[in-house]
Amino acid sequence: MGEGRDEAIEAVRVRLAKGKPRRALALAKEIVAAFPEHGPGFRLLGDAFLDAGNPIRAIREYRRARELDATDTGATLNLGIALRQAGALGQAIDLYRQVLAAEPDAADAHCCLANALRARGDLHGAIDEYRTTLRLDPGNLVAPNNLGLTLYDLAHYDEAEATWRAGITRFPGDADLHRNLGAVLWEKGRTRAAARAYAKAVRLRPDVPEAWFFLGQLREEKGKWRKAARAYRRALKADPNHADAREGLTDLRKRRDT
Repeated sequence: MGEGRDEAIEAVRVRLAKGKPRRALALAKEIVAAFPEHGPGFRLLGDAFLDAGNPIRAIREYRRARELDATDTGATLNLGIALRQAGALGQAIDLYRQVLAAEPDAADAHCCLANALRARGDLHGAIDEYRTTLRLDPGNLVAPNNLGLTLYDLAHYDEAEATWRAGITRFPGDADLHRNLGAVLWEKGRTRAAARAYAKAVRLRPDVPEAWFFLGQLREEKGKWRKAARAYRRALKADPNHADAREGLTDLRKRRDT
């Protein structure tokens, strides 16, 4: 290959960070062809396959990375993610527990285990693992979002709200936390506060159609039809196939015409 191994690996990481998995995939394949005994190269190839939506191929590459370097915790955790995406939840959970048996304070492994338990329907087990994650690593962003969602699924709305507010205090610029807060406030009947939370979410990330759609719903409930229509149009701009936003906009047009 025309560039050094470390430079090529960094280039793959940059492409993945920019959301270009196919370009990352091509370069990662070159790396493992040139350096077939280099474990991190196979891990990156797994990452590229995973981002490209091919967890089955990712599993193979992560396993090869682990064969070359059994201490590569990143490859092990990502193998678990690939297994989960491939539907092998039991294998993923067993893998995370193996990691935690050796490294009980590995916060990322607790978080990955929580995600897998949540996907399997073990919500109480997931809550315990998310809380452990936050105790070990208060800077973990995934845990407060998903802990709140799990509490919300159990209708523990006060706890979900408290979790997301605590997350916003630490991560004020995370749009998902504000969007989730909007959902629980709406569920609790606090529509004005919910609208403010959704408005904050779309200011932070204008490309999230769901936040625009729910903001439109709240504005429509208040009789603010023009603002509601604007929100539905923004949802459709972010996702032209958003059927609910299209239906909402159509309904508003019918009301205007009657």
